[in-house]
Amino acid sequence: MLIPLPILDYLTRGGWVLWIVFGLTSVMLTLLSERFTYLVWHWRKRHRKIITLWRARTDRSSWRAHKVRETLLAREQAVMETGFPVIKGLIAICPLTGLLGTVTGMITLFERMGYHGLTVGPMLLESLSRITLPTLAGILVTIVGVYAYTWCLKLAERRQHRLADALTLSDPATNLRSANAG
Repeated sequence: MLIPLPILDYLTRGGWVLWIVFGLTSVMLTLLSERFTYLVWHWRKRHRKIITLWRARTDRSSWRAHKVRETLLAREQAVMETGFPVIKGLIAICPLTGLLGTVTGMITLFERMGYHGLTVGPMLLESLSRITLPTLAGILVTIVGVYAYTWCLKLAERRQHRLADALTLSDPATNLRSANAG
């Protein structure tokens, strides 16, 4: 994968910690995009299959039917929330990694000031970019991650409620009688 020069320049200025933030960001965005594509496009096929299996049952009101329904919903919830704990962990790590960049940048700055004094301006400016860029990147990635994570989580909850509503707990003969009566 080729990285455009301005981005590569920022990554170089930010030091090795910014590369770690970039890697964490890549993993987080990959996981979020996978969840997004599943929740927007691929869930329909799976839900239709579950609903078809449920409607094919003749018994939908007994204790056993309740347990089968609960199992179907629990399995689907596990599939829909796959990867969410990892994404949440990456969101929590990103600002901390940015702060690590601040600490290492400050250490570099103080080392250079102790060795060269305040006479070398470009070195000090380079240290300042190593202080600020990882912190800003970590915070920015966290804000984007929290927003995308929350959106995907709410979408998964809506899909789960829609599936739960489709798996009705009643006898098909009762539904047929009530439909004919109305």
